Amino acid sequence: MARHLPAVLATAQRLTREPQTAADVAQTVFIQLARKAWTVRDGQVLSGWLYRATRNAAFNAIRVEQRRQLRETNAMKDAEMSPAHTSNWEDLAPLVDEAMRQLKRPEQDVVILRFFEGKSYGEIGRLLNLDEKTAGQRANRALEKMRQYFSRQGVTTTALLLGSALGANGATTLPLGMAAQVTGASLASTSGTTSLAVLLKTLYMTTSTKVILTAAILCAAFAAGWSTSDRAMAHDSPLAQTVVAVEAKNSALSPVDALAQAKADLAKLLRTPDRSDRERLILDYVEKLNASITQALLAEYAAKPLTGSTQELLSCLAYHSAEFDPDSALAWLQTVPNKEVQRLCIGEIFDAYSAKNAPAAFNALTKLPANYITRLSVGVLINYAEQDPRAALVALQSASDNPAFSSLPFVVFGQWAQQDPTAAAAALADLPVGIAQRSSMRQVAQIWAKSDPSAALAWANTLPDGQSQTIAINLILNTFSAEDPAAAANYVLANSPSAPGLAYSSIIQNWSAVDPSALLTWANQNLTGLAYNNAAILALRQLGNSDPASAAAYLTQNPDPNVLAQATPALAAAWGQQDPSAALAWAQSLPSDNVSLRNSAINGVFTGWTNTNPAAAAAYLQQNLAADPSFSTLADQVAKSWGTYDPQAALNWAQKLPSGDAQNNAVVTAITVLAKVAPQAAATAAAQNALDNLTGLSSVQKSALQKITGKAATP
Repeated sequence: MARHLPAVLATAQRLTREPQTAADVAQTVFIQLARKAWTVRDGQVLSGWLYRATRNAAFNAIRVEQRRQLRETNAMKDAEMSPAHTSNWEDLAPLVDEAMRQLKRPEQDVVILRFFEGKSYGEIGRLLNLDEKTAGQRANRALEKMRQYFSRQGVTTTALLLGSALGANGATTLPLGMAAQVTGASLASTSGTTSLAVLLKTLYMTTSTKVILTAAILCAAFAAGWSTSDRAMAHDSPLAQTVVAVEAKNSALSPVDALAQAKADLAKLLRTPDRSDRERLILDYVEKLNASITQALLAEYAAKPLTGSTQELLSCLAYHSAEFDPDSALAWLQTVPNKEVQRLCIGEIFDAYSAKNAPAAFNALTKLPANYITRLSVGVLINYAEQDPRAALVALQSASDNPAFSSLPFVVFGQWAQQDPTAAAAALADLPVGIAQRSSMRQVAQIWAKSDPSAALAWANTLPDGQSQTIAINLILNTFSAEDPAAAANYVLANSPSAPGLAYSSIIQNWSAVDPSALLTWANQNLTGLAYNNAAILALRQLGNSDPASAAAYLTQNPDPNVLAQATPALAAAWGQQDPSAALAWAQSLPSDNVSLRNSAINGVFTGWTNTNPAAAAAYLQQNLAADPSFSTLADQVAKSWGTYDPQAALNWAQKLPSGDAQNNAVVTAITVLAKVAPQAAATAAAQNALDNLTGLSSVQKSALQKITGKAATP
């Protein structure tokens, strides 16, 4: 609650624009989490789950209010944002969540983790099972998609400013006492409707959701002392009312009528247009059904044609059926003639089966064909290892004659290392040397490093010298440096592992992302040669995004030629996006005898400037640098960068340049970009016009234009 309520409340406020409604939405979301935490499966990000649940709950609340008061929509549009928000955020806030809807779920997750929760790319990578570079690239792509959406709505911003605005406004300060109020309401609702069997599912959760629901269970033990008003508030929430209504309706009907009612209810739910809403409503509904109704519905829908919505329903029904009796669910599945339904349901059944009785589920798994084992074994082994990792390993070794299981010990060791890394490391000796042992060792090294890097490094140093030891040490240092890069770097200095270059590489990657200034200071004092160059370049590139003036000052004081050459273009582009005047002044102050460096800096500034304000960059270029020897090159760069966003505008500008090399370069570049991103007819006409009217075109330029016109003529 302390970790996630600020972000949930901020999202609800953006959507509802009404503080009390937002508070009700936040309460609803945490009631849902307390009751449904076990549905947050492996591979899902809790923050993303909460965001989508908040969005759904907020939309439900808005619809209720709209039905109650038809003019609410206009009132919401006129509502003012908090005085603490900037005018820029006031423009962005009403559109943020619609922009988020344009993103895929993995992109939503990384935006939430990076900008709403302020996590580093290293932390995001660990949560999403990505490397740090990929996490950063995904965040940048997501911001660019959002920026383009804002642009289509008439709101101009940059990816950099958008990221800053989201970071500053993604969460909000909680009103006094709200956390306690929402916690009490959530758990009060849970205590009256959740069975002990559901609460015991905490045994089968991932570590993060175990912590959350275990806290809920412990608090629920004291819920009997809560006030009547708190319980009434909890049961007034939309989700609680829905659950109570379903329970009351089903309990009052005969079995035949209850089945008919369930069919009618599900038929309505399947017509819910929004997929997220539909999935949530179906899951909530199915989990309130008894065993006989669940099995009857499962058999009926398995015989119907599969659509996207019926697949969602079948998955929920199969899982719920296996919760009651997994053996019966598997026996039923064997009678289903539709192979697609079999493939859809068997994973859900084994997921529930292994959560309930992992040894029996594993035994059943060994009797399946190899292709099913490959699909299902990881999920079954995760559940098995969470319950008893040693028994899971013994079971896996007993099935070692089956090739489908031969590479899977790493799954067991991954779960084991989360529970008891010392025991997991000791058990590695029982594995024969080979691929399975090495992959398991990697799991232990990475997971142990998260909880106790010093102990993990001590263990790695006891391994026999060789490739395995080197890999283990570097994996641990990579994870260690994501948590405490300075300590990891100093460990390398003191202990000199067998592959210092690789070790430093992972450390500086992580350190540069969280504190590039500290990395520069440390590298200046402790590193030389290639190790220093790599650290300084990475740190300067990162520092250029947050404080380009400091990065430029460092380069002035430490003018290493290799660092200058590689860090300058990126620094110039980043600074050009933020403050092009200052960036140009710096670029033009670089030594005039180093023409290549100076030109790369000026090019970089115009690249960054054109990405944010191409018209201003183009105007400045013509007014101030028309006589500069690099004018032709810069005009080409502006046309290329501008063309990426608006090729027609870039071409219009290029065609108005004075005749000569600069115009030729810019026009050909703009047409080339236009041919890639716009309808071919427009590019063809522009290319033909350029061939007819431009003079002094080089043979290469003519060839490029003729290629465009020639391609257009081909069917």
